[in-house]
This record gives sequence, structure tokens and C-alpha cells, in this order.
Amino acid sequence: MTSLVGLEQFVDSTLKVFLQRLEEFSVSPATPITDCKQPINMVQWFPWYAFGVIGELSFARRLGFLDTQSDVGGTCKLLNQFTAYSSTFASILEMHKDLLGSPLINTLPPCQRVSLQTLPQQKSITETSTSTSHVSTGGNLQTSIC
Repeated sequence: MTSLVGLEQFVDSTLKVFLQRLEEFSVSPATPITDCKQPINMVQWFPWYAFGVIGELSFARRLGFLDTQSDVGGTCKLLNQFTAYSSTFASILEMHKDLLGSPLINTLPPCQRVSLQTLPQQKSITETSTSTSHVSTGGNLQTSIC
């Protein structure tokens, strides 16, 4: 648990960006309803924040969701689709072999590659304290997003 406390600064930096983004959308309570901005979808923003924290902890930089205010590489959309699929076919296991479990799944187009080099540049943290070290990416790390 004490090792997690050393990583708190990375969570805090992402939280600061998250709160700045929310502040951009906020209005004063005294603002007339006709002058209010469009509501924001917090269900969309919370995973973006979570991916930002994961990226900060794993790669010493956010993965770009909060910075671009978008679903980078369709990651959240893919997770939502997989959750719907797995929650449905977990109870009907026999159908999985005919869908994603099928050998024909390999005939589909390959996954889209998202390189960390294409993400917004940020500070590179190599050492945070004597007990915690952070490894920055060498630029060749890629993740597959179908």
C-alpha cells in the first residue's frame, strides 16, 4: 500500500487535467437556462480519466483521451461492444463458437495500430523517488485496438 502512495502524484496530475476539462464545460448557477452549454456525458468522461491514470502510471504520460477529448482509437467503443457481447454470450456459451470463437474470425481485417508516438507529447518522467521509478516509452510501443 505504501508503494501506491508514491504514485499519487501521477494520479493527481491526471485529476488536475480532468478537472480543468470539466471546468471548461461548467457554467455559473446564476446563468440563465437559455445560455447554458450542452450537457456533457460523464459516462464517457470517466473511462477517459481512468485511461489517463493508467497511461500515466504505466507509460509516464496520459494516453490522449483527456487531451483530445475523444475516444482514442475507438478504445471505449470497443470495450462497450465487448462488454455487451460477453455479457450476452456468457450465458449462451454454445453460440460463442459460431461468432467470435469461430476460425473465420481470423479472416477479418487486422486490428488498427495506435502508436504512443502519435499521442500528445507530455513530460517524460524517469524517476519519481528513491522507492518508485517510472519508465518512459522508447517510442516503439504499440497497442492493438480492433
